[in-house]
Parts: sequence; structure tokens; C-alpha cells
Amino acid sequence: MRNKELWFTVRLLSNKLREDHSISDGGVVCVSIPAQTSTLQLKYQVYRKLNLVHIVDEEKIVFKLRDPTGALVPLSNQLESNDSSCPFVLEVVDIHQHIEAVDWQVPALNRSENLTSQIGSLSDRVEDLEHRMDDLAEDYADKLVEELQFLSSQTADLKKMMVAESKTE
Repeated sequence: MRNKELWFTVRLLSNKLREDHSISDGGVVCVSIPAQTSTLQLKYQVYRKLNLVHIVDEEKIVFKLRDPTGALVPLSNQLESNDSSCPFVLEVVDIHQHIEAVDWQVPALNRSENLTSQIGSLSDRVEDLEHRMDDLAEDYADKLVEELQFLSSQTADLKKMMVAESKTE
């Protein structure tokens, strides 16, 4: 099997890594991997190529991979080989660098308001079902009549076949 060659333009956006002079920003790098490489192995090869192996467990960074059109694509072993004239863009960023994580909180409703709302919702649903019951009974009766007519015709056909078969014997 041939090796895949994946070319990346590196954009170093991580504030933590900007001081590290062993990592170049804006450079084009090539990662050559065997065709059957797993996604995890591919990510490790990218870490090695960018001299980031020493921080894999220590600091949290994220790779954002963009195709030449700028669309985000997953960094995986399913990527097709490319060349240096049309490289992927690999953005190296810190976790939550561009957004601030906030704790999600449920708005505190008064317990009685919440229960009143639930009771009202249940009452509406019961009323809706009561109005539908009459229609359901009629629809169900019509369906039963159709089924009985179908079964009667099937039974009549079977009886005719049995009479015809007994005459031939």
C-alpha cells in the first residue's frame, strides 16, 4: 500500500503556544502516513510533525482542520492525499479560546407556577383526546366493517374452491 501525503498550512492561534519558538506559524508541513493508519495515529503524527508531543497531556489544544474552501473537516484517516499547492489549513487553538464557557442554569420557576403549567397542559391533552374519541369510535367501526366484508369475501372464495375441488375428486 502507498503512503498518503497530507499537506497542511499551520495557523498557530493558541496563546499558550505562541511563545514556543520551535513551532512555526504559517509554514506548510507534510505528514506522510501509511494508507491503513488509524485516526489516532494520524493525530499523533501531526503532533510529532509540529513538535507538540511534549504538551499532548499537559495542555489542552484543539486542531481545527479546514479544506481549501475554508470548510471545517474532521482530522481523520479518511482524508484524501493532497499536494503542497492546495494544502489543508490546520488551526491550532486553545480549548474555549474563541468562546467563553459558561455554566448552564435552569431558570428558577416558582414550584406552584410549574405545577399549574403542567396541570393545564395535561387538561388540554385530555380534552383533545375526549373530542377525538367520538371520531375514533366511528373510524374504528368503519374499519371493522371493512375487515369483516373482506374476510367474508375471502371465506366465500375459499368455499367455492373447496366445492369445486371436491367435485373433481
